[in-house]
Amino acid sequence: MSLQDRYIHVEGHRIHYIEAGKASPPLILLHGGGSDCARLSWAPILPELAGSFRVLAPDLPGFGESDTIPVNRPIEDTARYLNHFLERVGVRVCHLAGLSMGGAIALSLYFRRPSRVQSLTLLASYGLGNYLPGGWAAYLAAHWPLLQKVVRRWLTTSPAFLRRSLTNVLFDPRHITPQLINDLRRHLKDHPTGTAWHRFVRYEVTRRGLHTVFTLEALSRIRVPTLLIHGREDRLIPHTFSDTAARHIPGAQYRLLPRCGHWIPREQPQMLARTLKTFLETISR
Repeated sequence: MSLQDRYIHVEGHRIHYIEAGKASPPLILLHGGGSDCARLSWAPILPELAGSFRVLAPDLPGFGESDTIPVNRPIEDTARYLNHFLERVGVRVCHLAGLSMGGAIALSLYFRRPSRVQSLTLLASYGLGNYLPGGWAAYLAAHWPLLQKVVRRWLTTSPAFLRRSLTNVLFDPRHITPQLINDLRRHLKDHPTGTAWHRFVRYEVTRRGLHTVFTLEALSRIRVPTLLIHGREDRLIPHTFSDTAARHIPGAQYRLLPRCGHWIPREQPQMLARTLKTFLETISR
């Protein structure tokens, strides 16, 4: 199944997305933060999913090949922009899946426009709990632009530093392959600034904790089929947040993946594709 790179202008800004498959309703995949983009996270599972669904995986604004947009509140403003993207590509209702930061954007879009969302899949989702790895050190790093630039440069120029950083998101070092290192270095060289991510962490990381945390009361109001997936060895977002969310979202399904860290599509692509297909096919019957 071939993956098609497409571009569309939304409110005057160019958005890149990958499209594959033809079945309806569409499945929208939202990548995570950091140096992520649609191809890095979703390429391992897109071919298998495209056999059953029309899949669209956009580069979120400011990531990958998509233009940066002006935002005041990154999660809410990106969700609003995603809503306009769906209108532009002719998607009225969709299955919506988001990884980490993408999970919070998926939730924000659902609460903004619930009629657009047929189901939610939250993969190690951000926004389910108030926890910052690294504590005060992480807060200072989030608000120190010079350090952010230095780290970005090290990631781009030092394969050893990049490999070490990947141990934060991948549990099994066997998944940190030379091909992944090369792909990430190429991506970082093509997108050296990381402006959208730096803007995200400056807004989200406050002295009192994280800005975006969906309350249990809000989660209890979700009225679409919901699947939560989390890696048991996730070092960035504790799986206990998904445990708790699954107990409060009515009828939610939950899958805890052993020997899996934060970057689920890269660490457990076959398991993820099978789990997601089974979930979507079951609720579509």
